[in-house]
This record gives sequence, structure tokens and C-alpha cells, in this order.
Amino acid sequence: MERNRRIFKGKQKEKDLIVTFALRDIKLKLSQSSFKAVITSDLDRIKTGLGVTIYELSIHSIEVKWEPPPWEWVKANTDGSLSEDRAGYGFLLRDHSGNLIIAEAAKTARNSINQLELMAIGQSIKMALELGFPKLWVESDSKVALLWITSCNIVPWKVRRLINSIKEDCIKFSSIKFSHIHREGNSLADLLASSQRQMGVTWYRTSQVRPTLKDLLHRDRSDIPLCLKSLSSIYHIGQNICSFVIIKWIEKG
Repeated sequence: MERNRRIFKGKQKEKDLIVTFALRDIKLKLSQSSFKAVITSDLDRIKTGLGVTIYELSIHSIEVKWEPPPWEWVKANTDGSLSEDRAGYGFLLRDHSGNLIIAEAAKTARNSINQLELMAIGQSIKMALELGFPKLWVESDSKVALLWITSCNIVPWKVRRLINSIKEDCIKFSSIKFSHIHREGNSLADLLASSQRQMGVTWYRTSQVRPTLKDLLHRDRSDIPLCLKSLSSIYHIGQNICSFVIIKWIEKG
């Protein structure tokens, strides 16, 4: 838009204002992407064009891996999926050895991504109750959904009934806990959530699991971590001080 303004109207905004808008859009796109790495050459081009100076740089890594539940517990990994042509959720229950108990994939009517995340959590809880497990560990890559369930009294009215139903089911367990995991560590649930192409629900037992799911199950059982490489930079642009975090996942093994 700024390019067209300069070429066709002979007008331009103040440089600091352009930078503010550009950084806002970059941060928004980074927050909505699934840890996509920014190409270094593109960053160099941005820095050169805007006169950016790096004055602080740090690199660190985080290992992420699936953790099995304790003895006598089962663990649910859940995920919601929303794309232009499909909406759905998926979850799976595993025992303390990482063995699959049951998995579910469902294609549903279009909802918000947070509603789909909550549906996945809610259905995994109902399945664990139906199968008679007294202790459940629920793991999701949605911080928003987990916050609404565990520590937030004020939630959007559209999801209030769903959250109330989840909380009512939670008290039926002798023990239940919730935790967050990075999306790349939740790949099995993510695959289930995005794989269902027909409206309705599909259940998977161990004997019905496809090769791709078997490979991911084996990876989790093998205790192979994913390493999150994070490059944090602080840039000085005129009077603006901003930071970027560039993230790339590397599978160890």
C-alpha cells in the first residue's frame, strides 16, 4: 500500500510510522505462523532498506518431547484444526508406556479455532470417562483453551456452555491435570485433527493405525526430542526499538 501511495500519488508517510506499521504486521504474521523460520537474506534486505542496526543478539535452544503419564494414568493429547475447506479436531489416549489406547478424528461444522480446541479437549475427557480411567492428564497446544478451563472465570459466551460441560466432567475423575505443549511436540493430535476428510467421527485402535501415525507413536515412545532453536534479536530503527524471535525446529536423532 505504501509503495502504491509513493508511485501513484506522490505521497509518503513518515519513516517511523511506516516502520511501526511494518513491525506490527511482521509480529502478527509470526504469531499466527507455526514456527516458520524467516529467511536470513530477507532480514538483511529489510535491515538495509530501513537502516536497521542490531545491538543485541542471543541464541538458545529448548528441547521438546512427549512425556508419558505416570503409572495408572492415561494421557490425552488434543488438537483443533481449521482451514479454508475443513474444520475438525483430533485426540488420542495413551498409557504410561506410550501405547495407543484409542484415537479419534472428527470433521465438524466450521467454528473458531478456540472452539475446536475445546471440543477436542472435551471429547478426550468424555472418552476417558467412558473407558473407565480414573486418572487423566490432558495436554494441548492451545494456551487459550487451557487458560479458559483452568484459571479463567470470564470467558466468551460462545464457549461458556462447552467449558462448563468440560468442568463438570473433570470432577468425575479421582485426579486430572492439564498442561501445554508446543505444537511440534503435539504432532500426533495435529495429524488426527487435520486428516479427517468426511463429516463425522472416526476411531482408531492400535491395529487400525496408519503407517504415518505408527511412526509418530514410535518417535514419542523412543523419547526422541525436538530441539527448538531460537534466535532473538533487538533492532534499533530510528526511535523505534523492537525485537524479533526467529524459530526453527530440528529433530534430533
